[in-house]
Amino acid sequence: MVPGFTRTVTTAHRELPSGRSVAAASVDGLNEAQRTAVTTPADVVQILAPPGSGKTRTLTSRVAYLLSEPLCLSPQNVIVATFTVKAANEMKERLSKLVGESVGRRLLLGTFHSICRRYLVKYGHLIGLRQGWGIADSGDSKAICKRIIKRRGLGESVDPKQLQSRISHFKARNMEPMTNAYPTVQSTNPAASTQKSTQARQKDIATEDFVLLYEDYHAQLESSNLLDYDDLLVRCLELLRENPECVSNIEALLIDEFQDTNVVQYELMRKFSWKYQRITVVGDPDQSIYGFRAAEIGNVRRMQRQYPDTLVVNLEENYRSSASILQAALVVIQQDGNRIDKALTATHPIGPSPVLRRVASAAAEAEWIVGEIKRLRAVTAGMIPLDGVAILVRSAHLTRHVETVLTRQGMAYKMVGGTRFFDRAEVKIVVEYLRVLQNPANNDAVVRIINVPSRKVGDTTVKGLLEDAEKKKKSLWDSVYRGVCGHSPWGTKVAKLAEKGMESFVGLMTKVMEKLDDPETTLADLVENLLAKLNYAAYIHNHYPEDFDSRWANVQELIAQAREIRLDEDDEALPDIDGLQQQVGPRKTPRAALERFLANAALVNERQRRLAGPDEKVAEIMISTIHAAKGLEWPVVFVPSVYEGSIPHLRAEDVDEERRLLYVAMTRAQALLYLSCPFRSGEKVKLSSFIDKPNIKNRLMSNKASDLSFSNVQTLAQILSARCPTEIEIEAVVESSGIQSRCDDVISDKDPDDKEENEKRAVRENNNYRENGNYRSKPDVPQFQSARAWTNISTTTTEDRIRHKATTENKIGFRSAGSHLSELKKQGVDFACEADKDLNVRRTSDARMMQNSTVSTNRAVSITIIDTCTTTTTKKGKPVASKSSRPAGQGTLMGFLTKKPPPPKPATATSAVRTIAPDVSLLEQVQSLPAPVIPKRAGGDFILLSSSPPRKVKKRRTKPETTKMKHVQPEEQEDDQEIPPSSPVFGAFCEDMQQHEPPPPPPPPFPQAIAFEIDMEDIREEATLPKLVQETSMLPPKIPLAGSQRGVKRTLGIRRSMNGWENRQRR
Repeated sequence: MVPGFTRTVTTAHRELPSGRSVAAASVDGLNEAQRTAVTTPADVVQILAPPGSGKTRTLTSRVAYLLSEPLCLSPQNVIVATFTVKAANEMKERLSKLVGESVGRRLLLGTFHSICRRYLVKYGHLIGLRQGWGIADSGDSKAICKRIIKRRGLGESVDPKQLQSRISHFKARNMEPMTNAYPTVQSTNPAASTQKSTQARQKDIATEDFVLLYEDYHAQLESSNLLDYDDLLVRCLELLRENPECVSNIEALLIDEFQDTNVVQYELMRKFSWKYQRITVVGDPDQSIYGFRAAEIGNVRRMQRQYPDTLVVNLEENYRSSASILQAALVVIQQDGNRIDKALTATHPIGPSPVLRRVASAAAEAEWIVGEIKRLRAVTAGMIPLDGVAILVRSAHLTRHVETVLTRQGMAYKMVGGTRFFDRAEVKIVVEYLRVLQNPANNDAVVRIINVPSRKVGDTTVKGLLEDAEKKKKSLWDSVYRGVCGHSPWGTKVAKLAEKGMESFVGLMTKVMEKLDDPETTLADLVENLLAKLNYAAYIHNHYPEDFDSRWANVQELIAQAREIRLDEDDEALPDIDGLQQQVGPRKTPRAALERFLANAALVNERQRRLAGPDEKVAEIMISTIHAAKGLEWPVVFVPSVYEGSIPHLRAEDVDEERRLLYVAMTRAQALLYLSCPFRSGEKVKLSSFIDKPNIKNRLMSNKASDLSFSNVQTLAQILSARCPTEIEIEAVVESSGIQSRCDDVISDKDPDDKEENEKRAVRENNNYRENGNYRSKPDVPQFQSARAWTNISTTTTEDRIRHKATTENKIGFRSAGSHLSELKKQGVDFACEADKDLNVRRTSDARMMQNSTVSTNRAVSITIIDTCTTTTTKKGKPVASKSSRPAGQGTLMGFLTKKPPPPKPATATSAVRTIAPDVSLLEQVQSLPAPVIPKRAGGDFILLSSSPPRKVKKRRTKPETTKMKHVQPEEQEDDQEIPPSSPVFGAFCEDMQQHEPPPPPPPPFPQAIAFEIDMEDIREEATLPKLVQETSMLPPKIPLAGSQRGVKRTLGIRRSMNGWENRQRR
């Protein structure tokens, strides 16, 4: 047992308000891999968690499990380290629900920097830190670098920002500049290596100069009693090396985003856990993208080597992105041969394929992105809000065109990484005053506020006073205070107005400092008192009259944050360790609250957002760098400028890290992912080598966005767990949205300057369509299919269609059997005739079904045929079906699926007459008909088809005639005898029909019949066809097939029955 550490009995039976145990609640809803990681008895656990695999939930469940049975660890002996304040706050909220708010508050939970600051506040005196030290922010560090560079006379050869970066580089790696002044980094980018060597010759800092500047920098920090961000980690590591008993009570250490740890943080992990060596880390090497901040991806394997008993648990199920997005991202990251191989399983449907869109220029790319946002919001009826869309860029300068188009379209957006709350001018001035109140030795803070508001103290005076103070090894505040009080002469020439201004400054600050130790004064009261003495509202109104209200609202927000600082409980207390004395600071005074407030303000590393009511929240498109977007997710993600020089960056030293950066960007998307690349960005650019591979851009990605049919929208709603709009709602939104097209065809995807490639592409697309009737499918890749037909998919843009007057009615893609059947019926395909003749169906737009009743003699028979049934003739004149590639007896698919059409009823005279003019009497209709032709026998007498048997004639041998259709010549009808409609028999028959026969339903119009003449022997041969063929024929029953005839005969059933009796009487 560690001295000073005791385990309470209540922790062994910790329960939630609901009565359930913490252990049971911690594993609820976890999958098998997550449950293994949470409940494993192993001391050292590595949880490798790909994007969207639930790592935060797994880590918080692991913490809750350690605090419950059987281990029952005390919360004050557990450290949980994160990398961002946002992640720490989220974990606190989740743990409060799992273990209770009182237990969660006692955990040592926070960022690495905040945890180290706690130990330095309590035990910093053991390594020589003076009480009341402050934290130098990046502005302070940069100001110090400028000052020491100028003092050394290196202003022309050394950049302050470069010096600041170099100092941080050495501290993050715990390196001494004396032994290795220039950091050597092995580059995997040849272009970057060449550029780096050139920069090294021109701007690199000499070894001797850098060593001197490094020493001067730390001397300035020490004289100001400040520690920079890197010092928080380095000095804490120094503390734990010299005094390891400070953390002898720590029973468990848990670290989030382990792949982003640097060398110092890895050593801190070992020192924090030296006693019990109970470590749990969560991370993903594939998302290590902070190498420029000294993150070491090798720490994952290094930990496995130094802790051989490490249990590695892979979380393989992804709960964020669609399957198609995950597949594309996985293929991209698998190009790194040195990565730790991990499986990735999607829990969502396939979804639309990621889009790789090419456009002409960067300006056209911005237009396409904004247009696509409007289109997809319209076709989803607003299911995807504006704040559900993110535009992620490799570098901040790539957002200029997008911001311009968004502003022109009136679409709200916000920038991640913009001006932070504490960096805004009106807020920063107040914070600088508070920093001087807390630590007057902060020279840089005094320099910033000594003449704000104006006190007639010029820059030259301030510069002289600062140099004099540094020579005397004093702070600027001491020099000014002693000069105003007359305790020492001014070290430089000071004008009367400047001296009077400094007197007012010192008087104001001393009066406010008197209230720092007053327990009756709150921090908010102290800030308000300071602002009143400064007349700060008038100062802001005079300097920022246009946006005074918003800036003053920021100041009020600062006061509200100061009011939230509570000192009722010491949240930063550390367990007492026997033999070690903790430094006791001020308690329950404005000074103690001010120290905590400034520490929180300095350690915040995310953009602050003002609190607003629910009605004031405005949905905004997110524009962010990929680095700032890590850990976030959106339904729709755009990644523009995916070309060589951007991703991977031209100056990148590690190409593998650039690939991981693209992987992180792709895995931020939940449902829709768009990558775009212009053909030219100032000059011609090349598609990124990470994407420019056939198995990615041709198989896993689409060159244009999906049309998002209704079934697509349903899938998106399923992925996003959102309400799916109805088709009526979608159509209403589309009509009112004003979008140019429902398809992604407004912006061309062709390079206007590469005509040769455009021609080749057109040929390839045309060949694909002619070969397959569609574009070639992508084999072996799961595609996002829809139950509905995709329409209006075209490879041409709207501009191209207008220019070439092309139609947009082509239907390419998936077609159902029903839609295919309708299309075939429209083209007039006769499936029954195809089965009868076993022929190849030839589709023609003018195919028509023709049917008619005919009269046959011993020499000629009229039949009805369909011109889509192709026949040929042998030498004997017999019609023969053309050859078919289908085996004999095999029908067609559509003939099987559809019902066989019923045989047409024989036409009657009544139906034919009533079809002509339904509003005219039957007698008038018949009289208006042309005189029918009555067939005659060879002897010249008329015949009656219903009762007269054919007369036997000798078979005459004639030359075989072809089945070529002939037009009827007028002279062929000269021998036919006509019966005038004025005949009494004809009139009586018509009157009887009108009185007794009910009107039949109107039949379909009769097509034009074609008759041709053949021999009777041929008719008898044709009548012997198989029964199956006769039954499936479209011809009327009991009418034999015929060959050719001399002309077209117009006949009526009425004439047959009427004139038949007259012919019998003549006999």
